[in-house]
Amino acid sequence: MSITIPVLFRFGMCTLKRGVTERKEQGIRTIGIGIDIETISRFGRLKRPEAFFIRFFAAAERDLLEHSDNRMKLSAVMWVVKEAVIKALWQQVQLLPSRIEVLPDGNAVQVAVHHEGVPGDLQISVEVTYPDDQVMAVVRVGKEE
Repeated sequence: MSITIPVLFRFGMCTLKRGVTERKEQGIRTIGIGIDIETISRFGRLKRPEAFFIRFFAAAERDLLEHSDNRMKLSAVMWVVKEAVIKALWQQVQLLPSRIEVLPDGNAVQVAVHHEGVPGDLQISVEVTYPDDQVMAVVRVGKEE
């Protein structure tokens, strides 16, 4: 089963509030939070970047990267979102980065999770910030109550 989840993609500083895993927002119960951080320059130092992208990125993601003006930053953003989604969902299902498709478009992003064990009724919010040479993603996964 493959689901596509439209998510909020905000640029800027993000804040985590105490007790967020117990909070309910608009009838949504948080079931997982994932955070990942990377340096953008790391993606410029990959020894075999094409092999990395083929192994971990879907064809649509690779196409987006190929036509990007800033491939290092975009690949870092996509990677940290993938990793944060994996961390947020680890109690529900074990995922590989290649099973998560991240397609940023301006200030929005589509996240597709290709795994049968992922329920289709999840709500996912994503916040990304990239100060200097770092990029960080915070993903919150919730379910309607």
